[in-house]
Amino acid sequence: MHATFEKFLEPIRDKSLPIGVRSFYASREILLTEQANEMLNNHGDIEGARFGEEYLRVLKQLITSEGPKADVR
Repeated sequence: MHATFEKFLEPIRDKSLPIGVRSFYASREILLTEQANEMLNNHGDIEGARFGEEYLRVLKQLITSEGPKADVR
């Protein structure tokens, strides 16, 4: 995964932050990434969208690992 995405994941992985804060960051990242991927797909940027899809996959895995307490939907 791209180093920029790793930086964005830091607050979501930070167990010293309350679950609500981490869930907020995760839900915000999911929304922004889905919007960016839509724009990238509309412009034909397949490579950029592929990075975004990988990031979404990692975000969703993090949320799943937290269990129901981290539901961001």
